[in-house]
Amino acid sequence: MGCSASTTKHEEIEIPPIAAWNGEVVRSAHVPFILPWVEGEETGNESAPLGGLQDLVRSHAASSSTSFGGCRLRVVHLPMHWGDARWKHADACAEGAQAVGIFQADPQHAGCPLESRFLHTRLPSVGGNSFDRLYNLLKQSAEEGFTVSSIVAQPNRDTTDPSAPLSAQVVCQRPRGTHQQRYYTVVNCPIQLAGAEGSSQPSLRATLARYAGMSCRIATIFKPPIYLAQGSKKQLPCHFVFEKSESSYLMAFIDVRLGAGKNPLDHRQYVDIIEKGASSGWELAGMIDLPDSHNMILRIVFQARDDQMPKEVFKPDDPEASESTATPSRISGPDAVSDAVLINL
Repeated sequence: MGCSASTTKHEEIEIPPIAAWNGEVVRSAHVPFILPWVEGEETGNESAPLGGLQDLVRSHAASSSTSFGGCRLRVVHLPMHWGDARWKHADACAEGAQAVGIFQADPQHAGCPLESRFLHTRLPSVGGNSFDRLYNLLKQSAEEGFTVSSIVAQPNRDTTDPSAPLSAQVVCQRPRGTHQQRYYTVVNCPIQLAGAEGSSQPSLRATLARYAGMSCRIATIFKPPIYLAQGSKKQLPCHFVFEKSESSYLMAFIDVRLGAGKNPLDHRQYVDIIEKGASSGWELAGMIDLPDSHNMILRIVFQARDDQMPKEVFKPDDPEASESTATPSRISGPDAVSDAVLINL
């Protein structure tokens, strides 16, 4: 199945059923909060800048006695819109940028209290392109049996300064009392700018097909806070962190049109879709803001274990298939060339 992402209202987007679904929903919650601005030398502080995020994660992870207990941080969404050939914060205030934390219970460990760990690092400047320091933290967490839940970049107030300081926290979690070695592959699946035509990720389907077929799941998706397109190809990086799994996964994505840079943003536009997916057995894998001069477009990536087969199957050899879809569909087909592997752990 292939069709363009022409849907403009989130109420119109339908989540296709999973044929072999066992009826178990993915418990999900969302919490709005302020992510504070990077302030100069604060990037060297390992806890203060994102301390509020740490408290939020721990409160959702530590207890199984509440409706939110045992929930893993899946995404911290920091809305951005594209204008004047760069990213701008879509929902900001004097203290920082408005963000939404999306939490979901792991279907394999639903209700189990989680241990959380936070690893802080500086990132390359806006004009930089090396993320070795960041991804070396994955090795540290993997050796200690933690799964990477999310990588959260602290927002910068000035998105025009290529030397602006940047920092991020790697949020790692595991079921309490467990220890399992993790193995990761980080792949860059860049966003290609196309002028007035918006943007695309030409290798996205091939990348998902390849790693789904290798029994991998998406641990997280990290779009580095690089606000200006890089190089002659006018690309923006987008990093998929794949984790080796005992099962293979279905992977799917939909595009949601949120409107043109509205402040404040109505977060229910995309939260409703995530909740609809969760109630149908789909886990949230990640979210990607796509550059578009007219609208805010958010790409939502889902995944589910492959013993749950969706009724509609994407055929990669379909000549009418589009790069983006309006409804989730299975990513399948032969191996294809994907983008550069940044690191194997």
